[in-house]
Amino acid sequence: DPEQHTFINFITRHLGKGWGYFSVWSYWLSVVFIGMAEITAISHYVQFWFPSWPSWLIQIVFLTILALVNLIAVKLFGEVEFWFAMVKIVAILAMIATGVFMVLTGFETPYGAASLANISNQFSLFPNGVMNFVMAFQMVFFAYLMIEFIGVTTSETKNPRQVLPKAVKEIPLRIVFFYGGALLAIMSIIPWRELASSDSPFVTVFELAGIKWAAALINFVVLTSAASALNSTLYSTGRHLYQIAHDSPNRFLKAIKADTLSRHNVP
Repeated sequence: DPEQHTFINFITRHLGKGWGYFSVWSYWLSVVFIGMAEITAISHYVQFWFPSWPSWLIQIVFLTILALVNLIAVKLFGEVEFWFAMVKIVAILAMIATGVFMVLTGFETPYGAASLANISNQFSLFPNGVMNFVMAFQMVFFAYLMIEFIGVTTSETKNPRQVLPKAVKEIPLRIVFFYGGALLAIMSIIPWRELASSDSPFVTVFELAGIKWAAALINFVVLTSAASALNSTLYSTGRHLYQIAHDSPNRFLKAIKADTLSRHNVP
């Protein structure tokens, strides 16, 4: 429904205002905490190149820049997100292409020849135990936690009844292709038992391919990824705060005019 501010509106509609109010505040706080984690990660990634720079300064600079991106116009937010996403997509496609090349040429590495057989060799369903397998899901869930952001864009999307259903349907296919393809490429080059938890598999693969500056390259990719996540959390928190102020009698939010839009129609 394009008239809804966020997906929380549907909770309010079907379960009542109390549940909606509880859900929106709970979700808003969780997104704030995610944003704090992302901005902390950003400072660490920047310090890879500039270790003497203080974390607080890096965080303030990035927060200010991305806040301005969100405050100026939704179109600018979308443009920035497009380029952030493009960096990640290019990196993953490069990984998949590298894996395909190495497998087709039988590329020799310190781990042996790159081959699809590396994926199934010494196969074990739960090599580190069932509990470790289950515990890994918390990181998986965290990685996909913000996939619901697509529901926040409802009221600001052109032709949402056509665009959003199409986007939702394409998400599983993209996950399988990009993440599944990258995993297959990595495990074809490095036997899965040889993967070190302390090293980035992307860095390792690119270094095996002869790219000596792979660590700096991947650091740039994860930096843009963290910046993208922070950018999205700022977008989401602003929309949800606007919804809270618009739909509830919160005097403080009314006083700071959180229920009004700027001249660019941005909360």
